[in-house]
Amino acid sequence: MLAAVNRFLGIAVVAAISSVVAFAIFAQPTSQGLFGGTIVIVAISGDELVLAADSRNGSDPPDDAACKVVALEPDVIFSAAGRSGEGNPAHPIWSVIGEARRAHDSVRNTSVPEKSISMEMGALWANAVALDLKAAIVRDPKILENMFDDGLVVGVFGRRRKDASLELTTVTL
Repeated sequence: MLAAVNRFLGIAVVAAISSVVAFAIFAQPTSQGLFGGTIVIVAISGDELVLAADSRNGSDPPDDAACKVVALEPDVIFSAAGRSGEGNPAHPIWSVIGEARRAHDSVRNTSVPEKSISMEMGALWANAVALDLKAAIVRDPKILENMFDDGLVVGVFGRRRKDASLELTTVTL
């Protein structure tokens, strides 16, 4: 079973699973408008992978209905903690979810070996987000002042392979 839980209440389900990993990066907006800050919890057991994230958007006033776990296809899910994008969250210059969708689309129709698909998506995603962050720094070098205080970003890709085994890839920038 592959489950995506995008409500904070889903964390109770995660606690019952044998292997739990949590990522939390709280990012303050910068002068250029980098946004983000999320708690992501991943749990994996023999036959299920649970990915949960808080649902708070840092807008003013706060919005508690943001979906931060994305199904890229029925058997592939993604979430990220940390710097999630730049600009207006409703219409960002770039976002970690947009880059995850592009990485998934790039890998989906290639000849990447079955056991390497998540790793390949993670590598493409990391390269794209790194380029986005570099471009943001070029646009406004002042964003470096607070960029490393809380970490940058952690991306999590989970998928069920064709043989029903589970694959989890985390990428840290």
